[in-house]
Amino acid sequence: MKNIDAHSIETEIAPSQPDWLIQTIRLLVAVGFFLGLFSVWSRYFIFTDGTVYATLGKNLASGLGLRYCGGTHLFYPPGYPLAIAALYFVLHNAEFAAHLVSFLAYMGSIIITARLAWMMRPSPVFTISAITIVILHPYFLLYASYVMSESLFTFIVLASSYCAWKIAIQKKSPVWLWSLWGALGGYAYLIRADGVVYWPLQAIFIAVALWHSSRLFSIHALIRGSLAAIIFISVMFPYLKLIADQTGQWQLSTKTAILLEFSRMKMNDGSPQGETRQASRLSDDGKSFTIDQAKDTLGAFLINHPHQAIDRILWNWNRLLHRHGLVFSWLTIPLFGILLWIMRGRIINLKSLFLILHTSPIILFSLFYIDQRFILTFIPFFALAYARSIGVVF
Repeated sequence: MKNIDAHSIETEIAPSQPDWLIQTIRLLVAVGFFLGLFSVWSRYFIFTDGTVYATLGKNLASGLGLRYCGGTHLFYPPGYPLAIAALYFVLHNAEFAAHLVSFLAYMGSIIITARLAWMMRPSPVFTISAITIVILHPYFLLYASYVMSESLFTFIVLASSYCAWKIAIQKKSPVWLWSLWGALGGYAYLIRADGVVYWPLQAIFIAVALWHSSRLFSIHALIRGSLAAIIFISVMFPYLKLIADQTGQWQLSTKTAILLEFSRMKMNDGSPQGETRQASRLSDDGKSFTIDQAKDTLGAFLINHPHQAIDRILWNWNRLLHRHGLVFSWLTIPLFGILLWIMRGRIINLKSLFLILHTSPIILFSLFYIDQRFILTFIPFFALAYARSIGVVF
């Protein structure tokens, strides 16, 4: 803790943005709006996963519950279908509602990135650089149109991180802000199971900030923090209970064993044809696919196959650095080298801790496989890191 500079964040309230910057941000948001619309228009189709999501959303709106093909569906979490269901009430078109959720989440991510950037460093160069990366990044434009959960998941994580930042810098944050933070953290889990890790990481960030300002054990922080934790758990609990009722055991996700097995398939045969061939292989009794009978847990995999785990981590990071553009490529290494050189001699501050904590969950994906959709959530935080170095230079 001694190497963290609390004064760089404590009670720091960003000044008002100059009028010209506000107009520039509005122009950039408008650019993002039209680029997002073009992305939706040019990719207005739906994949197999999207069909399931849209159907689940329609069934939820129709009062049928989380059901697909006549049975309770647990493979895809309910967070994205719930958002689709909310719009389905108005639009009465599940596919269009699903596309609109992804598009609105893309727009929301742009706006929250702009707000976070200005609060972290009230510099026009920093703010403009950060939101430009988000607006123009091809992955963001891609998932702004896809009927997939990634765009909404990224928006919710960003919104949760925004609440965490506000709580950390304000001497007395209102109850509603703590409550919203807890609710968003729980909802992130309902969209994707790995969303469960962000709220605890944000809690660590808030705790460090409050500890440095001697507010960690204040009645205000303890009561509101406990309330946020209760709301966080309460939002997740109904789905956790549903999983337990259907499977007979408490677990965060029913997909872990299948994803571990699918990761093994991707390492063995990286071609789409090979993956499809292995994933579609029937079990011995001919009543299901072999992959659906996977029973391994993450803990068991790490204990029983440590060498495979290390090989998978190395394989994932090699693939990540080679295939995923500016944000994750070999170019990342010299960029961060430049950033470290710029920041040499300075101690780590809470702004850096904030970015490190929000990008650290990528380590979890190293044990499975890292697809481009899984790294979408990290792009705004890497954009803030890159923009920070640009802002220091200029």
